[in-house]
Amino acid sequence: MLMKKYKLVIFDLDDVLIKNRNIPELHDDTINVLNALKHEKYMIALCSHNCNASKILDRHNIKKYFGKVAGYCKGDTKIDNLKDILAHYPKLDVAEMIFFDDLIENINLFKEHNIDGCLISPKTGITMRHLYDTNLIDYMV
Repeated sequence: MLMKKYKLVIFDLDDVLIKNRNIPELHDDTINVLNALKHEKYMIALCSHNCNASKILDRHNIKKYFGKVAGYCKGDTKIDNLKDILAHYPKLDVAEMIFFDDLIENINLFKEHNIDGCLISPKTGITMRHLYDTNLIDYMV
């Protein structure tokens, strides 16, 4: 049985959950990943630099998976979004959170706030393998 370290999984949107910013499409494993996390009872949040994040999630019918959607525009920073997410989950410790992003700068930024991170290739986006490798799940489908 898997000993769960994390309770909250935070995703970036572009190149992690979706590909092709002009006509956003879900990466191949996005639905499988979200379903697996839901099945395992993780909380899920979005921290994106895309002003249309909420609309994109709605368009692909995946907004229902997210307890918090923090999409920011010019002037805001990833840390502003992080603070918004932390305020939404005040009882969680940062050690119970993990962040998935395609940019190492953002992973390092979250690590400065003691939040574990996992770098995602923009070519594949998030995959079930990432969940397995970070011990979010203990099986592969």
